[in-house]
Amino acid sequence: MGYLAGPLQGIFQTERDWWTTLVSSWALAKRLEGEYGIRHLGLEGPRNITISHEMAAGCMNRNLWRRETARFLTRESESFVAGKNAFIQKVKTAPKPNLFIGCTKSKAIQFEREFGSFASNIRQRRSFADQFTKYMRQARHVMKKEPCLMEDFQVLVDTSGVLYHLDFDRCFEQKDRETNQSALEEYRDSCFAELDKIEKRVVRVLTK
Repeated sequence: MGYLAGPLQGIFQTERDWWTTLVSSWALAKRLEGEYGIRHLGLEGPRNITISHEMAAGCMNRNLWRRETARFLTRESESFVAGKNAFIQKVKTAPKPNLFIGCTKSKAIQFEREFGSFASNIRQRRSFADQFTKYMRQARHVMKKEPCLMEDFQVLVDTSGVLYHLDFDRCFEQKDRETNQSALEEYRDSCFAELDKIEKRVVRVLTK
């Protein structure tokens, strides 16, 4: 178990709008869990807190790290300021090892780079392939029903083949462009084609 923490300020949103996005994202995750059985890492909804001097100096900024590249972790400058508001949210620890999957070219490159190492940790290969196929089918079904999830689709996969959906806030953040129906269908087809390629590669490697 751990906590997500961040300033109450989105990239394109005011503090009030970002808090609404966080609350709405948690509600969406719980709804999708109930309606479709998806997995995610959330344990509780977000909490709005005021940062004390002790929290900023002794806890939040001291333990603040971010991923700078695929290989290195770099310390951030202090982002939590005493007297300001922030959100925290209790979450499950991400499974380790895990594999990151998405629809974009950059995520496909990351998949190719990391798949071999990840696959070497899978003990029940046939069981993984069956489970992975089941959860990929579920993901495509959910995206058809909830088109906003196609925007920057991303999941983590554990070594048993279970998918964990990430970053539901993408369904509520402001977009730079309007998406018409034909563009949505084109993106969906492209996304599904990429996911199909990933699924076939995983199953082929693990069942040969």
